[in-house]
Amino acid sequence: MAIPDLITSAERGLFGRIPSRLFAPLAAPNRQQHWQLLCALYERRFGPDAPFPPSHGFHWREIARDIEDELAALDARAAAANAEPPLTPLVIRANEDFHQLKEADWLRVELRGVKQMVTMPPVVAHFMGLLVEFAQTGPVFVAGKVRSIEANLRLIVRENAEGDTLQEAASQIRSLLEHVRNTGNSVRELMLAMDPTISTATYVRTYFDRFIQRVFIGDYGELRTREHPISRKQEIIQTVEHIHTSAESRERLIAWYSTPSGPAATCGVLSCCSNATSNASSI
Repeated sequence: MAIPDLITSAERGLFGRIPSRLFAPLAAPNRQQHWQLLCALYERRFGPDAPFPPSHGFHWREIARDIEDELAALDARAAAANAEPPLTPLVIRANEDFHQLKEADWLRVELRGVKQMVTMPPVVAHFMGLLVEFAQTGPVFVAGKVRSIEANLRLIVRENAEGDTLQEAASQIRSLLEHVRNTGNSVRELMLAMDPTISTATYVRTYFDRFIQRVFIGDYGELRTREHPISRKQEIIQTVEHIHTSAESRERLIAWYSTPSGPAATCGVLSCCSNATSNASSI
């Protein structure tokens, strides 16, 4: 995304898209409990792996019962850890949590006749999906991403694919580049946090095995091998340069971007492809 686009997005504001009260449950003292309740509801009712919901939503008692079940599971885990049990009855706590989530606009309640039916607004469900993805992000396997990027670029050159293919390649490269940059910052923090008194061998083994490969880059051990797709860096960059310099390719892609269905601007897609591939290969 180009800088002017970021500024425009900032002017519209995050809360131009999501409800302004949405973060209240996640900033409360019992935010961990609210997060687990939201994850449970997303998994059971509103997420992509949940059964397809009724068009009019769920009866509020079904959602309250889901909250009761999750609170009961949390209470059981707390009891196993010898924590003090809550004094408030489970049903009352579940109703309180339900109303807090409703007041923060995580849940939408509408009357259908005399029944209160519950849905999660689409934009809120999408935002919840992004939060879950962020919370559960594991190591990136660079090989698969590079193969996908290269395949999309080849489609543009060999099969005259349109700008949507270039847009997908650019999106994948931006994501990979962001992960690489974040990995560099995280690695510096980990080096400061590790115990300097341990032996060099233990330090190196812990650093590369426990942190790099298990947290950041899943295929780090194969990254420098001849068979790894990152070794095709130069070929990928040459493909990008060919697209950039080919009059036929440029005219076809610019025509796609200028159509009502295409994005308004390329946002430096081709230079992003080249820079990101070069940076990723330096890991």
